[in-house]
Order: sequence, then C-alpha cells, then structure tokens
Amino acid sequence: MPKIQYNFKIKDFGDGNYELAVFSSVYHRKDEDIEEHKENGLDNYLNEDCNDDLQVKDDTERTTHSIQVSLNRTVNTIYDYTRSNVWEWFFTITFDGERINRYNLDECKKVLAKWFNNQKLRVSPNLKYLAVPEKHKRGGYHFHALVSGFDESFIVSAINKRTGKPIFTKDGKLVYNVSNCKLGFTTSTRIESTEKASSYICKYVTKDLIAESMYKQRFLASKGLGKPEVTYYLLKDLAKANVGGLDMFPCIRDFAESVNAECLHTKQHSYIDPFGKEQTVVYVQLKEKEMEV
Repeated sequence: MPKIQYNFKIKDFGDGNYELAVFSSVYHRKDEDIEEHKENGLDNYLNEDCNDDLQVKDDTERTTHSIQVSLNRTVNTIYDYTRSNVWEWFFTITFDGERINRYNLDECKKVLAKWFNNQKLRVSPNLKYLAVPEKHKRGGYHFHALVSGFDESFIVSAINKRTGKPIFTKDGKLVYNVSNCKLGFTTSTRIESTEKASSYICKYVTKDLIAESMYKQRFLASKGLGKPEVTYYLLKDLAKANVGGLDMFPCIRDFAESVNAECLHTKQHSYIDPFGKEQTVVYVQLKEKEMEV
C-alpha cells in the first residue's frame, strides 16, 4: 500500500471539540488517505510536492525508533478512546497476590478483562471501560481504569478502619470501593472532567511498559467505544511558521473560522527524535462557540 505524507492533523471528537497538530517534519502513513475538505478553509494550503523521507540506519536505531513509535501510537490510541467518550468513574484495581500472579501482566489482563465482561453481562449492560496497567517498584502490576455505565449500587464509600470516617483524596474528593470486585483492593473516585481524566491515564503508558509488552495488547477496552474522526493533510510552509499563537498558523485560524470555533489553549512539544533530529509539534485545542440566542 503506498505511503501518504502529512504534517497537519485534525481530530474531531464529535462534541464540538477539536485537536489540531502541526508537525515540523513530514510524517508518513500507509493506511489512510489525505482528505481534502474544500469547505474547511484548508484547500489553499495543500502541498503535493514534498518527498521528505525518514531513514533508519541500524538495528539499535531501529529498536529505539520502534519503541518510540509504539509508545506514541499507544498513547494516541488511548487518548482518542478516552477523549471521545464520557466517563463517570476512575477505578484503581490492585490484585491480591495470594490469588493472582500480579507479576504476570498477561494473567492480570486476563482476569481483569473477564471481570469487566462479567459485570457487563450480569449487572451493567451499558458498561464502558478502558484500563491501563502500571508496574509497582517491586515488579507487580495494578490497573487504572476509566469507567461508565457501572451499577453504582456496588460503589460504596471507603471507610478508614482506624477512625471509622470516610476517606478523601488530597484534593477533597470522596473515595469509594468497588464492593463486588474480589480481585484484590479497589478504589474509585468520580470523574469531573473527561479531558483531565484522559490526559491523566495516558501518563501511565511508559517506555518500560512498551518494551515489556512488544507485540502484545497494552491496555483493555470495551467494545464499541467512540473514536474521533481524524483527517490528515500535507500543507505548505508549516515548518517556516513561528510558534506564537493562531496568527502564526493561518491554516489553523482559517479552520477555526470555518467551524466557528475558538482556541482553548495551545501547547508546544519539542524533542530529539531517535535519529538525532530536533522535532516540534504544536497542539491546538479548539471548541465550537455557543450559538447566540
């Protein structure tokens, strides 16, 4: 399948929120087409003349590059799923070492997936979840999960055994336990912001996790989760733009105007890629303006 090239990406989360990404280099995909939406203000910026390519030199670079690419892909996939759905609860599940080999990631994933599936079949038919593992310093695993549609009769206030009083987080949130989860110890808190919860759970995906789970499933997700609509573009002169606001990227300004959206915030991420080349990505969060009555 022929490669396509892009340096600009739009994610439409379907709720009036957009994430735009501007890349300092040209990237490649094998399985997508660049969509030219003539009514979104980008048709004047399309560039069909770029032949930039990226070469991997040796086995060490190839391995490093593979881990980095896998990390980025996993984080992006998790973020897309989590950002495109509404979540109600943040679960943490710590396995009972006497019942489950918590040092074996495959076993942990298997028993947790079975528990979630049983919940959906028996008591929570509208259950949605996405769970990510985290490795303890001692080598064992526990999982963090975003959850919605869970039968809340099984979510009970966590009580301090010494004082007999409810437990709160450092920022004042009430802590709960999941009473019908017998896999070990559980905690749960209510989610107030899907965006914040999405960013938070992505932090648990690390290079170590990627290296330890090469060619394996790295997270658990229920079927039927929503995903954003993603389009890719190869635009002219993006690498020459200076980061300093929407005015520095006319293509973003024009797209925002075409969907009647305003900028929530921008973020610049600079890094040295596995080939020693400095790269920059600018992320822009847009939200459609409310209609005036």
